[in-house]
Amino acid sequence: MTSSRNAPGPDVNRTAAKNDEAILKALATLANPAERKKLKLTVGSICVLTGLTTNTVRSRSWALIKLKNMKREAKNESNALSSVDSHDDVLQVPTLDALRDRLRTLLNQNALLFEEIMWLRSQVKKRDDALLALQGKRLTLL
Repeated sequence: MTSSRNAPGPDVNRTAAKNDEAILKALATLANPAERKKLKLTVGSICVLTGLTTNTVRSRSWALIKLKNMKREAKNESNALSSVDSHDDVLQVPTLDALRDRLRTLLNQNALLFEEIMWLRSQVKKRDDALLALQGKRLTLL
């Protein structure tokens, strides 16, 4: 004789089927960005939508696989959108005012660099003169 305590009863099978249906509906809701609103593609979101516990959802590997695939697709879509956005930035033509501002900035930087070069040249000349003076003293001592 087999024990009927170990075999799942019809109520358990019905409950499991209802849970599976609820998870499928939640996955369908999460697949549609308009329906999911601010919910993320997580097991927790499925639990919020179904009222099931995380262990109930996690015990169904098919649901986890489907959720992982949905995450991958969403990530690929966002990467595709961001690459399109980055190309738009490259194609933008600067305005005339922006070019004038850039030119003014470059001219100011150029003037500062020129002044620094002139100052450094004067410092080099002073040191050369000091070096020549020291060499002249040294030659007179010999």
